[in-house]
Amino acid sequence: MTVTRTASAPVSRVTAPLFVPALDERKLAKAMAIAQAVIIDLEDATADSRKAEAQQWVAHLGPDRGQQRWVRVNSVDTGMCREDILAVAPVASVIVLPKCQGKSDIDLAVGALHAVGADSVLVPIVETAIGIEAVLEIARAAPGRIARLALGLGDFSKDMQVVWEPGSPLSEHARCRVAIASRVAGLAKPIDSVIPRLDDIGMLRDDIARGRAAGFGGKFCIHPTQLDEVIAGFRPSEEELGLERRKVEAFVEALASGTAAVVVDGHFVDYPVAELAEARLAAEGRATGLLAPRQSS
Repeated sequence: MTVTRTASAPVSRVTAPLFVPALDERKLAKAMAIAQAVIIDLEDATADSRKAEAQQWVAHLGPDRGQQRWVRVNSVDTGMCREDILAVAPVASVIVLPKCQGKSDIDLAVGALHAVGADSVLVPIVETAIGIEAVLEIARAAPGRIARLALGLGDFSKDMQVVWEPGSPLSEHARCRVAIASRVAGLAKPIDSVIPRLDDIGMLRDDIARGRAAGFGGKFCIHPTQLDEVIAGFRPSEEELGLERRKVEAFVEALASGTAAVVVDGHFVDYPVAELAEARLAAEGRATGLLAPRQSS
């Protein structure tokens, strides 16, 4: 492990939120020391017999001064969601809402946040067939309250009655639906699902690449050993950024001579490619400032 947490990242920029079970003070303390954000789990990682105890344990943690404490509450269909939010929202920066199936789920969560005067934001997890079909409705349900969406492929696979395979056509379809809805709704890039194995670094790396290619901006982690891989995997390398800069510089030079297309290291570069390159540089604080914005055609 080489991950060291130095400062909290805005919710929209977190790439590797780490799940920890409620009621485990040792794991929570360790996670808070190394992770960008920690998701205390009241849902799948908490036994049904200890749900009420876990809820009160989280409620008494005190303020989230570091802005890194997220809490996954129980889903709306359990009947526990509202009470969870009422109890934990005052000590959580983010409420992670599992198995979100539509606007009514978001309305319930927002209503509970209003009831306790909490300014927590929401990260709804889309992880059912109904949720996938309603994903744009979910993404648009509460502007200003929904920080970003997330995808849960384990429960989605269970709902679809198929074996959980991160790279399956069904998983890829779900990824694309969530990423496109996020973009249409003007949300930050979504968070990708955990993977089904902890002992397969190749599976993790492959799945990071799939998520990044589909337009995701991070990935849920379930063990500290995954943090480095996920953080690095969603960060463009110096080689990538160098190529993007060369694309912009060459394209601007071509424009000066009256040409709107150029080849850079074998890559065809026109307006969309150059504009994407500049946007990627800007996202890393490395914008060239050379490419003037165009009006949409």
